[in-house]
Amino acid sequence: MDDFAELLKSMSAAHVDSNTVCDDECAADLPRFMSVKEAESCVDGPEGRMGGGEYFRKAARSVLDPGNDVFGTATEFFNYMNSYLCAGDYFTALKLSRRALELYPYNVDLISAALQAANGCAQFDTCAELLERARRIPQAIWNWRLFIFTIEYYQAYLYSCDPALIEGVLNDALAVARDYQRCLPRDERGYDKEAELLLYANRVEEAQAVLERAIFGKVTLADGTAASLVAPQCCVTMLDDVLGDSTDYELIARVAQRGVRNTAQAQPSANIGYFMYREALALDALVCDAADERDGFRNGERVRNALVAYRCAYGILEGRSAFRTTIERRYSVLCHKGGVTDMPLTEE
Repeated sequence: MDDFAELLKSMSAAHVDSNTVCDDECAADLPRFMSVKEAESCVDGPEGRMGGGEYFRKAARSVLDPGNDVFGTATEFFNYMNSYLCAGDYFTALKLSRRALELYPYNVDLISAALQAANGCAQFDTCAELLERARRIPQAIWNWRLFIFTIEYYQAYLYSCDPALIEGVLNDALAVARDYQRCLPRDERGYDKEAELLLYANRVEEAQAVLERAIFGKVTLADGTAASLVAPQCCVTMLDDVLGDSTDYELIARVAQRGVRNTAQAQPSANIGYFMYREALALDALVCDAADERDGFRNGERVRNALVAYRCAYGILEGRSAFRTTIERRYSVLCHKGGVTDMPLTEE
């Protein structure tokens, strides 16, 4: 048995309560499964929804009982563990990972799920053991989960480790983020995570450079070709954490516009309405702060561009009352000062 299994065994022994100890009498009440897939179907089905957390815990005890000899593939164990991770039951997911990793010791999905669970339990020693296991696997076959949960372990550890260790932990985390970009260059999360780490260290200019490269630049793929990224989350990080107090309204507008285009191409990891709102505020500010009136309220094209952005955002942000109230006020000011009378905020 390796160090990770020993560590989990000691954790389980220390975590003694009514949910983790089952005598012969309560063992009779446990559900019986032939496979991990069957257990997953039950916890995600009507039995799990009706039984709640208690059923989840009983199902896990049944799967973990050596006498039941429950079989599962690596994928089935991962899916089953994920049910507990989604429910926030990190401790049970971590115990399930011990069984899964005994059978499939170097499966990247299982190691990543175990890292997520251990981090959720703040079991940083366990995370370190898992990371040592992960390092025996070539990074070329790491997937996004293993990169992400490795970095998130480092991020959590930064807030609790000895101050003397912070620089080394930060450098290790940055190295993993950059390896992520090298191995999966079209995945924006590697760049976003590097920026988060740099912002933690108050290295704002470096973070901005990373994000601008992801948002506006091109990355080199394995075959040597260059490609643009679809990076809506990098746009959110740039707008909120780098440009939050900035008066560089032209850059803010460009980032927001790129966010709109990116969100239309990718999964909705960022709200397109929010990007439209930020673009409208930036275009509005460029009009209001113009040194020359010909670039400000007398510039009908600029005024109408800002109004169009506000109208789009207003329609998309239905139900977001705080944003809509701001839009209503700013729209009225722009129309009044810009002399626009033929563009109502909403159609009659």
